[in-house]
Parts: sequence; structure tokens; C-alpha cells
Amino acid sequence: MPRSAIVIANGTLPRESIVRDEIARVEFVLAADGGANQLHKLGIVPDAILGDMDSLATPVPDGVELIPAPDQDRTDLDKAVAYLVDAGFDPITIIGATGDRLDHTFGALAIVARCGVRLVDDVGIALRIQGPGDIVIAASPGRTVSLLPCGVVCGLTTANLKWNLHRADFSFGEQDGTSNVATGDRIEVSVRKGTVIVYLHHVVGAAP
Repeated sequence: MPRSAIVIANGTLPRESIVRDEIARVEFVLAADGGANQLHKLGIVPDAILGDMDSLATPVPDGVELIPAPDQDRTDLDKAVAYLVDAGFDPITIIGATGDRLDHTFGALAIVARCGVRLVDDVGIALRIQGPGDIVIAASPGRTVSLLPCGVVCGLTTANLKWNLHRADFSFGEQDGTSNVATGDRIEVSVRKGTVIVYLHHVVGAAP
């Protein structure tokens, strides 16, 4: 059976309750280089630290595996996700991958689109759907939902949203489905061709 894992990056972490809740859900915690510094502040010990170690600024606790990854052509987050995918972990969540730098946020979303991992930040959860395919996501009435096309998307259909789509064609930079609203306890999204990121906001005042 595949094991679940989480990658802690060196960006802005969600609020502590979300971090602890997400870590409690998985079987393996991997810090991407300086992500170990973020965990150290919360008193959380990862199972392993991966990267070129140029951002690691805290002592490595006993029993924590160090996984050198000196490749400078990829980010530590990219290398960490690739390591977990190659090792057969599934599902994979990433946190601490967004923040003040737009390039880092864009890179993290590219990993979601390419690898199908789950991204969690302080506002919501990003998931990928790749056509032809469909997904059902637990929600609640009133939660904000955005549909973000990655390139050209054909045949996008939704159910249980305030503004539903039926076989719509979207393309990055021209159209998107920002700030829709869930109307039920689940959201249904299907796409015939292309890749869409679904971004579901957390319930206000609560962890997801």
C-alpha cells in the first residue's frame, strides 16, 4: 500500500492549527531544506530533510535522515516531490510553498499541475484534475471555489456551484473561474481535455 506524505517548504506556512492537522494525516514528513527551520519553530521533527542544505539553519535532531540533493537546476520543493513520487508515496501534500514571492507560488502551482499533489496554504486547498477525468470534492455551502486552467482546457463541466459550467472551454490568461461558490456538501468537476487546478477555500475560522 502506498504511504501518504507531506513536504514542508521554506515559504510562508499556514496557521499552526492547519500545519499540525495536515501532518497528523500523513505517515511521512519531509522537510525541503529550509522547511526544517519552519518546523523547528513549531517544535516538530520531520522524518527526513532533503535538499542542498544551503538554507538549513537549525540543528538536525537525532534520527532524522538527511537526503542530499545538490541538483541546482531544480528547486528543493521540486526535488522533494520528485523523491516522494519515485518512492511511491501517495497522496502527497505540500505546505509552506507560497508566500511573498510570486515566482515561488507559481512554481508550486506548476508542481500541483504536473504531479497531481495537493497544496495547502492559509486560504485553501489546491487540487488537480486532468482530462479526461472527473473529481468529487467535499465542501459546504458558501465556500469559495476557483477553477484555474493550466493552458488550454476543453469540456469543463461542474455541479453544485452557484455558476455552473457545461462543456466550457477555458485557456490560461484569457478566462478563469475565480471566486465561484459551493451550493452543496460536495463539488463535482469534470474536464474532457487539459488540466485544471481547483482551489477550495477553507471554512472561515476553521482548519480544513
